[in-house]
Amino acid sequence: MTIFLRIGVALFAAPILMVLVGLILSSNAAPSLGDPLSESEAQYATSRALMEVERNVYSHRDADDRVPGETLAEIVANLENFGAKFEEDQVDLLHQGIDGWGQPLILEKQSESKWVLRSRGANGIDDQGQLDDIQREFNLAPYSESETDPGPCGCRSREPEAVSSGDPNGPQPTPAVKAEA
Repeated sequence: MTIFLRIGVALFAAPILMVLVGLILSSNAAPSLGDPLSESEAQYATSRALMEVERNVYSHRDADDRVPGETLAEIVANLENFGAKFEEDQVDLLHQGIDGWGQPLILEKQSESKWVLRSRGANGIDDQGQLDDIQREFNLAPYSESETDPGPCGCRSREPEAVSSGDPNGPQPTPAVKAEA
């Protein structure tokens, strides 16, 4: 009788175990940010993540004044190595290469230095930056090579403008470090 009891328990427990294993595997199968985002949350999260990539591209550069990388993962990793900070939800999206709707982001190299990072938006269709797509353009070239790109704020120049007063005795540059006598 004990053999029948063991078989009965095994037959009863096997389907429960299979359901539990299925739930665990399905939760790990697809990247997830927890609960699904609402339409407005997905749009906001995507817009912020793309905007932060653009901002950090213009703020954090290597010694050659470049942001190296051929993929979004490489660019984000290099930006983080250069000191860029992203919010936790943005990092999750960017490291997974997805937008707030769970769709893959598109990184399009338009020229050697001009790149476009785009989300397909809520409809999931690549409308080339039109309709509901969310898109950011940025320049990965050194600033000296990207004179036509003013950056996200229109304030591209890092060099102070020379002030010419015409007076040789006029204002003179002040050294950043005072020389000791």
